[in-house]
Amino acid sequence: MRKAYAITIAPCALVLTASALNLLLKDGMYSGAGLAELFFSNDIVNAIAALAFAAIALAARPRQGLYIGIDAANIYIAAPLVLAYGFRPAALIPAAALAIAVFGIVDRLKIEEVLVNEKGPIKGEHVAYLAMTILFGAFFVSRAIAILLKGDARVQEFVTAIADLALVAVWLVLATISVANPDKRVSSLGGIMTSGAALNLCLIVFMLIDGLAKKESPRALDLTVIGAMSLVFAVPSFRLLRRQQD
Repeated sequence: MRKAYAITIAPCALVLTASALNLLLKDGMYSGAGLAELFFSNDIVNAIAALAFAAIALAARPRQGLYIGIDAANIYIAAPLVLAYGFRPAALIPAAALAIAVFGIVDRLKIEEVLVNEKGPIKGEHVAYLAMTILFGAFFVSRAIAILLKGDARVQEFVTAIADLALVAVWLVLATISVANPDKRVSSLGGIMTSGAALNLCLIVFMLIDGLAKKESPRALDLTVIGAMSLVFAVPSFRLLRRQQD
């Protein structure tokens, strides 16, 4: 149990450390001038997310799907920070968070066992969750490709594209495991849905904070759409997590 907590909380602590240093040292952490101002809202949201993830992991009943979801969300947050820092010693902080989060998913699901387990029947509900994963994953990939193909993509857009691709890669692994191993199905699908709900909620917080920083009101339609997406992920997340615990 202590190992499960440690693996989950360590990336949160590292992301929180990186975010705090970004806010305190500003351009002293990033690889280019002006990036601290560009990522100001992101750093605040990342710090809030890290604290929330750690608190939830400590307060909630232990469930593999919850831990995997937090690991996946930390991968999404840490991956762009590694790029934004460039080849600087500071990049070791998010890189360590990224490595521990990846290790957490591998360790929790015992991926090496997947190939030796027989496939089991997939319930209609689980098929729906897999379809959701494919649909949203395709959206993230298409958005990332569109950004990367732009000749004038901004740094913030570029790192967002990388984060999207990293998240989809994690989702693809989890979806594959859910199909290949019925014993890991609830945990892996729970991880996908939990990370999707958490990151959409983070996006809402980002829109609000960024709006305050720029003295602009976020569009009500955008908030409504992202809020609906949060619910789309949150409802199956709660359903799956209720069925599974360590």
